[in-house]
Amino acid sequence: NNVEVVLREAFEYVQARREEIAEATFRTALAMQPLNADALVQLGLREMRRPAQRNAAFAKFEMALSVAAMPHPVPVDSFQGMTLASLVGHHKWELHDYLASERHLKMATSSTRTGP
Repeated sequence: NNVEVVLREAFEYVQARREEIAEATFRTALAMQPLNADALVQLGLREMRRPAQRNAAFAKFEMALSVAAMPHPVPVDSFQGMTLASLVGHHKWELHDYLASERHLKMATSSTRTGP
């Protein structure tokens, strides 16, 4: 799968500490498969560093947790999924979107995962 090749390249750039190229490569993967969970999470993490892109980062995390994510959503029973669900829940609370906040926080707290 071409998306998998592009993602592998992006992670290689991350390991080589070539962040700008890694981010561009994750964006290429997302353009190829707009709901790719790995690309959504990785771009969201990078956007979290930029205050102006914080809302976009949380939107990517939320998409990565959704059932529409490809090839599958980030599992909530993973440390990553539990953490993302919790972060999105707290962000939704800050935005006064209490129903979405409750849904994500319940998702995080219902995880069977107990630690990293």
